[in-house]
Amino acid sequence: SAEEVCELFKTELQFLESCLRGNPKSYGVWNHRCFVMDTMAEPDWKKELQLCNLFLERFVVERSNVPPKAELEFTQSKICNNFSNFSSWHYRSKLLPLIYPDDSTAVGVEENVLIKEYEAVQNAFFTDPDDQSKKKPGVSCMFVSRDHQSLMINTTQPVLDGSPWLPGKDEVEVQVAADAEDWGSSDSVQLQAGQPESWTLTQDDQGLRFRHELSAATTDTLQRELQSIQELYDLEPENKWVLLTIVSLMKALDPLKYSEQIETFISQLKTIDSTRLHYYEDLRSRYILENYLEEFDFDQRVVSLASRSLTCLQCAREVILDDNKIEEVEELRYLKDLSQLSLKNNSIPSIDVLDPLVNCHHLIKLHVSGNPMSELSSHTDVKHLLPSLHNVDGHIFG
Repeated sequence: SAEEVCELFKTELQFLESCLRGNPKSYGVWNHRCFVMDTMAEPDWKKELQLCNLFLERFVVERSNVPPKAELEFTQSKICNNFSNFSSWHYRSKLLPLIYPDDSTAVGVEENVLIKEYEAVQNAFFTDPDDQSKKKPGVSCMFVSRDHQSLMINTTQPVLDGSPWLPGKDEVEVQVAADAEDWGSSDSVQLQAGQPESWTLTQDDQGLRFRHELSAATTDTLQRELQSIQELYDLEPENKWVLLTIVSLMKALDPLKYSEQIETFISQLKTIDSTRLHYYEDLRSRYILENYLEEFDFDQRVVSLASRSLTCLQCAREVILDDNKIEEVEELRYLKDLSQLSLKNNSIPSIDVLDPLVNCHHLIKLHVSGNPMSELSSHTDVKHLLPSLHNVDGHIFG
């Protein structure tokens, strides 16, 4: 019958493809494929063209002695142009064992590289280009300050070129107006006479500050994928890749809705994959901070994250981080307006760790009691390191 003949041709093409993987320059195999394709009733020429590009490219690369790392970078450029380029993803799976070999893993690739590759796949899958292309640029935040002599305008897409601007002592009003059809929003900020600063924040993106907006089709696909992976989890509750996938899917769908479940799964990962304990602790801290800021009322200027067992901070004028597990404060260097910081009962080992706070020129009040460093350094030592301080653990400096 016609179905049997078609199935026979498909089987023959699969066999010839396996031959080409071993010897892509075999003219006999290519000629036989041409005969099969010409004889088939409905040959898939598009797939055949992709196969030619794949095998002939590999043949040229092999003969020209292109380094595997260069080929890996080439696949990355292809994926950046089209993350549905399955040939490039497949080719990466062949290159990674050559560049990062590790016989101790099931696929022969270093595990840290596998994790990065996994994250890259997830990022590609969760980014919906159709949704992103529809989003119009607009103003997300405007901030004007006399003390800093600056104006800051944040936009949802890079559409403005910033330049220094010095507000005077009189009343100031700044407006960003829509002057093109593709501009999504306008806004303004006023600075009254004698007022040191003023700011405004567009709330349109609340709930989507740390994730992409998904289309209905993508949401449905991810929901079904989550259900399937959860069924696999029931069979393999200690499979870390299953757990990581569940966490990534929940984070992409609705991190606030699934926050408690994400916390539970990360706790399991810390137990199952204890060699990457710090990675999972920092991942958990990042998610907690993002969820906090998703619901944060930006009319306030105080961020309180006490007693959350945080291990890192990536984000206010007054910050409370008591009773966590913080060992370093490198990321706090970017909080230029920080004036009060409380780090009581953390894990800061020495006074040197506080050095990044030198960049926080407005920091006047600091609490570090209950840290290992408190036994090694005095209030005067801290004041000497951070000259802007007026108060260290309640000790006042004139």
